[in-house]
Amino acid sequence: MTDAPGPHILLNGREVNLGIYGMNIIGSIPIESIERIEVIRTPGAYISGKDSSRGVINIITKRGREEDKPFSPKFSYSYGSWNTSTESVSITGRKGKASYYINQTYKESDGYRNTNPVYNSVLSSFDYEVSKALKLGVDVQYNKESRGYALSLKQWQIDAGYGRDSEVPSSEAKTAYMQKQNTVRNQVVGGTVSLNYEAAPYRAGISFNATDYDEHYELHTYDNSPTLRKSNYDRHRTQDIYEVKLFGGKTFGSGEGMKNNLEAGYEYSYRGGNQDTVYPFDASAAARLKEASATIDFKENYHALFLGNKFSYGKFGIDSGVRYEMPDYKVSNDEPKSVKADFKKLAWNIAPWYKPISSGNLYFSLSRSYFYPTSGYYYAAMTKNSIDNRPEDLKPEETTSYEIGFKHNYEEWLSYSMNLFFMKVRERFLAFYDDTGTYVGWKNVGDSTNKGIEVEAEGRPLGWLGYDVSYSYTDATWDNGVLRTYVYGATPAADVARNLDITGKYVANVPKHKYRVGFTLYPPMEGLKLNFGVSGRADSYIDGWNRYRNDSEYLVDAKVTYEKRNWKLYVSADNLFDKEYYYVYNTNSQRNADGTPNNSYYLKNGRYIEAGISFKF
Repeated sequence: MTDAPGPHILLNGREVNLGIYGMNIIGSIPIESIERIEVIRTPGAYISGKDSSRGVINIITKRGREEDKPFSPKFSYSYGSWNTSTESVSITGRKGKASYYINQTYKESDGYRNTNPVYNSVLSSFDYEVSKALKLGVDVQYNKESRGYALSLKQWQIDAGYGRDSEVPSSEAKTAYMQKQNTVRNQVVGGTVSLNYEAAPYRAGISFNATDYDEHYELHTYDNSPTLRKSNYDRHRTQDIYEVKLFGGKTFGSGEGMKNNLEAGYEYSYRGGNQDTVYPFDASAAARLKEASATIDFKENYHALFLGNKFSYGKFGIDSGVRYEMPDYKVSNDEPKSVKADFKKLAWNIAPWYKPISSGNLYFSLSRSYFYPTSGYYYAAMTKNSIDNRPEDLKPEETTSYEIGFKHNYEEWLSYSMNLFFMKVRERFLAFYDDTGTYVGWKNVGDSTNKGIEVEAEGRPLGWLGYDVSYSYTDATWDNGVLRTYVYGATPAADVARNLDITGKYVANVPKHKYRVGFTLYPPMEGLKLNFGVSGRADSYIDGWNRYRNDSEYLVDAKVTYEKRNWKLYVSADNLFDKEYYYVYNTNSQRNADGTPNNSYYLKNGRYIEAGISFKF
């Protein structure tokens, strides 16, 4: 579903989950500006912050601190499949105590499914060393993008060759109207000011973030049907976000003996905005009632007190933290209706570790974290007004995680890690339908358990050869829960949807097996490098009742890179063999009249080939 947030995504520590549903806005962040990406599946309470139970991804962008000259520009250009072009200009430098990094990137494309994405981004950072201990940082971000939302397709539409079209017929009948994909335009302006002090054994810091988000969404699904134009609407959403974080800490002990790092702080964030919806082709009273329901104001406040501690003694240590979270919500519309809610939850983590050898680390972690209902969840439950999903019944999604693993940098030819995990997710959110088939919003449908193993290895056994391999096994089942599912009759016409107990069923769209095998070749020609990789996943269930399976899939990627002095050239290919594959949706097991599954297919990208060049002065 398009309004289901995934991992909590940060850009240099600043939230990128925006809008009433908290969707991440990362498509316009230029790859050119990314220094590294930190992925934490089961984050500790101290480092993670709000909505961390689904994992945290922190995107760290480049800065100018490492430069040794005041002015160093870089230009790059690439062109790829589907008329995709990307132009990027970066300027970075350092002089005395000041450094900076500025990047401007513009990207446009027809898109594999003619979604016509356009991205324009400016990212900048400025740093100044007030003293050896005190550092000032300022980040400014501007992102603007527009794109279409590719339509879901039925099997007959795929068979008829409409897979990549932006408009498709609504049925096989000659009188069918054309369905047109929806479009969205959004703009983000954000900035961060931080001041950090570090003079052993003390450290402290304060940061302030401000973000302005503006989104315009247009639904014109039935554009060419005069009898159905009332379904069209234009929706405009705005949002302001303010975040403040203060912390202070002290280190006790030093050297090879006992050492303890203690840090405490306070975090506050405010999200406020509104949503205006109009039906430009319908002046009826029904349209005005829908506008009154969909025109809303929302506010979210989040307070948190946190305490983190890192203790070590020789080869042994314990990392731990607690975070007391206090979010509250207020959502209202023009009907008028309103809802208020607040929570008080304690997130925590404890992670002991032991180094049996200098190059290896054995660790165990136990943590609890939360994903809170968004204002969008409250809005949907409030306006649907269903006894099956009342807004006052929404609860935070709670995840308790256990992990044990070992990481070892053995030699240049082998670095490996092994990890066992067990995750208990309580009050899990899913889109919910009542027995009449009416969507009534996002609801806590039940509890599930995810458990499995992950193995990774990489190295360079020969001067001309490197490799990377990874494999994961995941078992994800429902401990308890209720989901709307079709009970099959003697014929599809006799099928009836009921809310059924899904205890013991496997969680849909979670493959049990995932893997990757990659190789890097270093030919005798200096500066030349070749990459080749195969990644894949096993089949998975499409529906909550586990009747239908999605096909397994594998993709091949390749890249050739040549670097000489200040020049870099490359040619890359994703999905090299142009494999056609889909995300398939049919949670409630609905059937067509002929008994085949009534699946909705979202076609993923075919083969993409790109060539690029860059030059740094």
